[in-house]
Amino acid sequence: MLLIRRTISEFPRLFVKVLVTRANGFVGKNLCSCLLENGFEVLRTDVGNSNIDGDLTDRSFVINSLKRMEFDSIVHLAALANIPKSLEDPSDCYQFNCFGTLNLLELAAGKRA
Repeated sequence: MLLIRRTISEFPRLFVKVLVTRANGFVGKNLCSCLLENGFEVLRTDVGNSNIDGDLTDRSFVINSLKRMEFDSIVHLAALANIPKSLEDPSDCYQFNCFGTLNLLELAAGKRA
């Protein structure tokens, strides 16, 4: 964590407000804490218990709800990474990982984030 903290504290202040997806996960929680400690504003999104609750595969949620939010950059951590689940239901895994990411890419392009 020391390397991450040092790198973030030296990061130029071009990006002040950060949208973090899967903010309730292990990496997301630690990243959000580190960003906040270093003076960044953080918008958290996840399926539950976050600033913005919603499903990234829901295009209307991403384009309509998240587009109204003010942020400069996105850290996309949301993914289905469970190997047994992905083998059990590869279509669901593909849907979530690919279309969730595609929706965020469209959002980022539209906001120039």
